[in-house]
Amino acid sequence: RVKKVHSQLVKDSHEEIRPLQNALFLAYIRCRALDEAAMLFSQIYHDKNESSWAHLIKAYACSKQPEIAIQCFHQMCLEGNLPQRLAFIGILGCFSESCCSSLDMIKQIHVRIFASGLHTDVVVATNLVNIYGRKHAQHVFDSRFNVYNHISNYAQQIFNSRIDVFDRTHSLYHVQHAFDHILEPDVVSWTALITVYVQAEHESHAFHLLHKMLMEGVMPNEFTYASILSASHGSLDLRKLESIHACVICSVYGSDIVVCNGLIHTYAKCRSFDEAIMIFNDMDDRNVVSWNAMITACNYHNNLEKVLMCIKQMQERGVFPDEITFISAFDVFANHASITEGKQTHTHLIYMELDGGGLNLGNSLLNMYGKCGRLEEAKWIFNDQIQRDTVSWNSIILAHTLHEKHEEAIKLFTQMGEQGVEPNDVTFINVLSACAEVIVPIQGKVVYAWIVCLGLDLFPVVSTSLVSMYGKCGCINDADNVFYNTCIRDVVSWTSLIEAYASHGHAKVVVELLLEMQYEGVKPDAITYMSVLSSCSHAGWVDEACWQFKSMNEDYGVSC
Repeated sequence: RVKKVHSQLVKDSHEEIRPLQNALFLAYIRCRALDEAAMLFSQIYHDKNESSWAHLIKAYACSKQPEIAIQCFHQMCLEGNLPQRLAFIGILGCFSESCCSSLDMIKQIHVRIFASGLHTDVVVATNLVNIYGRKHAQHVFDSRFNVYNHISNYAQQIFNSRIDVFDRTHSLYHVQHAFDHILEPDVVSWTALITVYVQAEHESHAFHLLHKMLMEGVMPNEFTYASILSASHGSLDLRKLESIHACVICSVYGSDIVVCNGLIHTYAKCRSFDEAIMIFNDMDDRNVVSWNAMITACNYHNNLEKVLMCIKQMQERGVFPDEITFISAFDVFANHASITEGKQTHTHLIYMELDGGGLNLGNSLLNMYGKCGRLEEAKWIFNDQIQRDTVSWNSIILAHTLHEKHEEAIKLFTQMGEQGVEPNDVTFINVLSACAEVIVPIQGKVVYAWIVCLGLDLFPVVSTSLVSMYGKCGCINDADNVFYNTCIRDVVSWTSLIEAYASHGHAKVVVELLLEMQYEGVKPDAITYMSVLSSCSHAGWVDEACWQFKSMNEDYGVSC
């Protein structure tokens, strides 16, 4: 209809169309006919103003064309039009939806906003806070791996990687700076700031901001509570969680389903299972997310019976399980090695036609079959996966190591590298275990090269696995070097080194290591003393064994 009016105006009188060009332009914008709007906009010579530019920028931003929106913004400035509130909101919306913008570009826009005096505008400043927060979330490194084929010289197996790390502290400074210039921040602004700090894993500061927000008389909404509750997954203790819960009860969001779901999940994380059940039972309305939160809570506490009961009850009440429900259930079945319940639930999954679900669901199934001793089913799931990630490979490697198929596990690790999938600490723990069992120190050194290249040798659990692997392969000096280059040495790592020396008949070194361990303030456990007593026994040191046995009981309270 707009095109028809436009065509008729052009046909009737070319001169009379000029006053109507802006109206036609806005009509095309509202109809999302951006090509026609841009063509008409290019014909406007005298009537182009900041408002017209702003509408065009916002239209391109809303249509997921951020590059063109940015070009329009720059052209607007070049033609001498000073951006105002509408133009800034449009261009900031473009940055919010796209990752194509660099931090420098955002800073340039920020400078223009500051110069225009709009840095105190609530909407503009809140958009800035959100954008800096999104840019901050991109700090996770962007790495690419190029793994060479296996050859004898393990150094040639080390992959090339390029890591671009985003500066976290610098980004948060800009977020806080944008927020601090808002004259009267509202609940949206506060929530945006809290969310940024939550995503940056500064949970304690996010909790402090919630307290400050309340002190300044701004009441949180359901999104504020949802954000701060997601923070408590990692660091908020039970006392802080209870204070948040008290605020929720005193507000109008005490029965909000999203907030209640967050409380259930968070109480479960904080090992307060009874509170999670109480909130769940008090809910008037429950959706699939509520049931999933309860099943996840049961998962944290390894309560298989409660998981099965929840799945049954939710279906009886007309709530159909989704992908998250099945993932949580399969995780519990894997932990309990409950293959019967696992297969029944898998059958139900196929019946609901969810077996072609996402990667996480496939990984959960793969993990369940692997840990339940069903290698063939695990291999079938793995081979049937269209997409695989690190978790997929870890699960199939673990399944093979659990079935003592160690050589196949090592081959899978090599294939994983050839396909460019990045290994993590779990991968290396499983592979090192396989290398130790087949006693292939050369392959172990190849794996060690990967670990060092990725910087995972600083992880205590990885270094402990390395010590154990070298010890079982008879490479005592290598085990010793790895151990003493580890920053954090706990009872597990000390015990691994003691076991390595004990298994090769070095009783004297074993006793010396035990003394050194005690001197560093690490308390030996039963497994440590088993290695020490075994070593003394094989060396014929009866008196030393008796003395260590007495010390074990009297000094450390370790019983047989």
